[in-house]
Amino acid sequence: MRIMRYRPTGYVLLACMLLVGLTACKSAEKSFNRANDLEAEGRYVEAARAYIEALKRDAELDAARLRLREVGPRAVSLYADEIASDEARGAYEHSLGVLDDLERLIREADIVGVTLDPPDNFGSYRSRLTDGAIREVLRAAVAAEDAGDWSEALRLYTRVEDRYGRSAVPERFRVLLRWAEADLDRDYPRAAFGHAQAAIDLVGPSGAGVQDALELQRIALDRGTQQVAVLPIWRLESWLRTAPSTALTDLNEIMTYDHWSAPPPFIAIADPVQLRRELRRLRYHNRTLSRTELAEVGRLFEADYTVFIEATKFVTEEELSREETREVRTRGRNAQDTTYTFQRVNVKLTAEVVFQLVDTADRTVVQERKVDVEVRDRIERAEYAGDYADLDLSSSQRALFDKDEQEEARRVLEDELIDNLSASMANAIYDAILARVR
Repeated sequence: MRIMRYRPTGYVLLACMLLVGLTACKSAEKSFNRANDLEAEGRYVEAARAYIEALKRDAELDAARLRLREVGPRAVSLYADEIASDEARGAYEHSLGVLDDLERLIREADIVGVTLDPPDNFGSYRSRLTDGAIREVLRAAVAAEDAGDWSEALRLYTRVEDRYGRSAVPERFRVLLRWAEADLDRDYPRAAFGHAQAAIDLVGPSGAGVQDALELQRIALDRGTQQVAVLPIWRLESWLRTAPSTALTDLNEIMTYDHWSAPPPFIAIADPVQLRRELRRLRYHNRTLSRTELAEVGRLFEADYTVFIEATKFVTEEELSREETREVRTRGRNAQDTTYTFQRVNVKLTAEVVFQLVDTADRTVVQERKVDVEVRDRIERAEYAGDYADLDLSSSQRALFDKDEQEEARRVLEDELIDNLSASMANAIYDAILARVR
């Protein structure tokens, strides 16, 4: 075969320089010559694409258009042969990818002014191959399901929906339920509950088969729920010295009413009121307890675990970020100029607790963990050597001297700290317990 090497003439070169620049012409030349080499090697699909690339870079390159008209039909024929071969051996998904490539070639050739005729019966290709691909993926999904490879089966059924638009909700629902049943057989109740919930989410609370999923969840909860006795929070002297007087009471109340009253699935909290009564009866309410005593309290409530919490640290830090002297006048007939001091203070509160999770069966501490949180705010205040009531102040200025308002701002910050601490502590304790449920 005689190969044509592209060399732009002086006029063509000048035109390129005027229209798109010398670089584009050089790029077109490179693509054209590469296409020549690919054609000589019989790599017609790659050659056709290289000729298209050359024409995109130089629309006046008639030599590339001429070769594309020659090579393009051969590329189309090669694609058609590959599709037929894939179809014959049942590789429909791969054949659809080849069909995408073929359609792209025809479309791009048309853009650069070359019409490539598609294979015979081209219009029926996609629907026929798509039907075959769906059957192919479904067969693979069923095989994965039969082998107990639930994640792969779910992935394949989802692929049928996402790629081919064919609903596979009943199949996905079935896989999730079978997966949950397998989890229960392996004594993985949390996993079973989660897969059953995924099945419910898939079809909705009134969907077909939901009752089966709910029954699986009931069985999972029955097998996996951990009974837990949580003692009231104890405090160290370091906490008592620095924390507000009501902080521990507030923390215990929030834990009792906001967190222990609504535990997540697989955790059941012993009645805090009854637990306090038992602690008083045993005279355990006013001191720290040993692991043996903690286990004893837990067994009274048939608990799997006892939780003992100590409030260990409460720290208030203030940092003066700005201080300035501001001018003001006094009030009354003998008003005169004076000054007061304005301060902007950054306040940080930090609190820390440590909890122990005790296994009541063997009296061991299965986890001990520190939980700490901090909150920050900025407080503005003012100081005056005399009585600030004598000063001619606006309402916003007067608020800077109001000690009650400043105390209220501090109480709001303390409440935020206690709220955050309680939430972090509850989450940490729940995570520690749930980590022991598969």
